[in-house]
Amino acid sequence: MAYLLFYSGRFALYLVGDFLKDEGGKGFLVFWITTISMVVMGLGFGVAGVLQSYMQRGVGMDFLTVQGFMRPWFMAVLFGGFGLLTGVILYIITVLQLALRKV
Repeated sequence: MAYLLFYSGRFALYLVGDFLKDEGGKGFLVFWITTISMVVMGLGFGVAGVLQSYMQRGVGMDFLTVQGFMRPWFMAVLFGGFGLLTGVILYIITVLQLALRKV
């Protein structure tokens, strides 16, 4: 839901006028960084959830043993989160630079 609000706000800035015409393509970079990061996080959580369900309920392993197998997927989620944070920071910097330039 936050992702939808994030980009609907960006679209609203385009509707206001020529606000983001001078950004030089940074918006597409921010878009792809945040999109790929969200996909990595979603896949990481999805694979970890299926793995946990299978290993705990199907195979009957205990919780802490299963957590060891899930560590690589949570590392993928962590790196995806860092990418998302980077994209959001770049988005804020881009919008603030353009806003201060127009003032």
